Amino acid sequence: KSKWIGFSKYKNLLNKSIKKSRQNNKNIIGADICCGEYAWLPRHFYNNFRRIYCIDINSIVFKNDIFKKNNLVAMVSDASKKLPLQKESLEFIYCGYNMYEKFLKNFIVILKISGQMFLMKSKEGDDFLLRVKLKGYDLIKRRKEINNITHFLKNNGTTKYKEVLF
Repeated sequence: KSKWIGFSKYKNLLNKSIKKSRQNNKNIIGADICCGEYAWLPRHFYNNFRRIYCIDINSIVFKNDIFKKNNLVAMVSDASKKLPLQKESLEFIYCGYNMYEKFLKNFIVILKISGQMFLMKSKEGDDFLLRVKLKGYDLIKRRKEINNITHFLKNNGTTKYKEVLF
C-alpha cells in the first residue's frame, strides 16, 4: 500500500490554476484528459466547471460512479489523435500522470486562446522504476520527451513552468 507524499500540495497547485482560469468566468468548460478512474477534476473540482469532459482511451474507467454526475461527459478517445471536441471549446485542460508529447498539438486545437493547461509531466518515481524493471521502460527517453514538451509549450504560449517533487 502506498501513500502519495504531497497530495495536498499538488491539489492546491491544481486549484490555483483552475481559479486563475475562472477569473473572468465563474463556470468554465474543462477537460480531464487521460482521467483514469480517479478523475481529478470531477472528484475534487466539480463545482468550478459548467461542464467537464472526461476523456480516456479505456472505457472501463467510466464504470465508476464519479462519472454519473450532471454536466459531466465521459468520452472514450485516444489523446494522441484528434479529440472529439470543437476547436477552441475549452477554458481549462488537465492531464495528469499520463501526459505525453504526442498529445500537445491536439490540446492546443481545443483550448481557447486565453485558456489554461495544467500538465503533470512525471519523469521519475516508484511507478517508473517498476516500468523499468518489468517492461524495460527507458527513463532517458522519458526525460527527453519532457524536455520536448516543455520546449513546445514555451514556443506555443505563455508558460509558467514549475518542477515539483511529490
